Amino acid sequence: MDLEYTYREVARRLQSIDPGALWPGLTWGEFALYNACQATMGQGLFPRPKEFRGNTAVAWEGKMVAIWGVTETDEEDLDLLTANMAHELFHVFQMKRGESRFPNDLAALTDPMESSLLAVKREENRELIRAVEEQDREKSRGHLARFLALRKKRETLSGRSCPQEYWAETVEGIAEYVGGRTLNALDREKYAGRLKAYEKSLVEPSALLLDPRRLAYYTGTLLLLGAQKAGLSLFHEIGEEKRPVCELLKDKLLPGAVGTVQPFPQGEALLEEQRKSRETVLSSFFDRGPQYRPGHFTITGYDPMNLWLLEDKLYGSHFWVLKNRGGGETIQLLGPTVLVWNGEEVTGFWTENTKAEKEFTRWVM
Repeated sequence: MDLEYTYREVARRLQSIDPGALWPGLTWGEFALYNACQATMGQGLFPRPKEFRGNTAVAWEGKMVAIWGVTETDEEDLDLLTANMAHELFHVFQMKRGESRFPNDLAALTDPMESSLLAVKREENRELIRAVEEQDREKSRGHLARFLALRKKRETLSGRSCPQEYWAETVEGIAEYVGGRTLNALDREKYAGRLKAYEKSLVEPSALLLDPRRLAYYTGTLLLLGAQKAGLSLFHEIGEEKRPVCELLKDKLLPGAVGTVQPFPQGEALLEEQRKSRETVLSSFFDRGPQYRPGHFTITGYDPMNLWLLEDKLYGSHFWVLKNRGGGETIQLLGPTVLVWNGEEVTGFWTENTKAEKEFTRWVM
């Protein structure tokens, strides 16, 4: 793995693209690539900083930097790696501009998840796909109008007027849209393949339908693309706008009729399968004899893509960072960990590997 070569190739590809043509005002910031031991920002190699975790945007040495942990798969397709880096660089842009529309990942765990809601959500997704695939502007608007009506119906059924997925759809969806347009500039065939994969994920009966945060990357992208097909621009000033992107569509288009929602009988089975899988994970974890520590802790860091809640057990497979309300120290929990969570604070945790550190940069992207 030659990090410096990979960095140069990604940088060269980014330099061939005008970021302002992807999103108004966008400029490419600084980025770093890293592996298990080393990192680079184009000026030689240096030891991997402890802040470099995952693929995200982090504050490091007084500046925001987009980072990516390079794997062999990444090196096999540098166009895809460049598109993914563009996604993270957009997060840097958001942070610099004062973006405030980040989702509350812990609050999202309590958003309702029922088979009836899944059926409506799946129908919403179909309308987004149709809006993007449609070549006629007015028909595309019709699909978006029904999308808005379906989304309103789901809000009414769930009792949530603005669930956390809308914020993820905004922050992550726009970044994914920029990453996709970057890929399109590099290789249109690969971009078309990526869109097809999004569309499949949005309607195929699978566990992914139960993960609104991951799906938000795709729905946010298709929402922007569908609006373009309909001749409706959703571009806006990052940092100035405070509403989720789906609310911006309402300014330009009236909701249509809900119509018939196709039944989704697999929904109940998917939910039951998810619950059994989580029970199995917890059972296996506790069988390994983890250590328990009671107390009163505040959650200050986590991996948002690998956590879930089952009753009062908050499970994370990668890491958590807690602040002890009693002693004030910061505790980093690496690897599988189960927190006892009452919705406001952690009252105890089980872990197999505990390591305390004085400083930690929260992984939020």
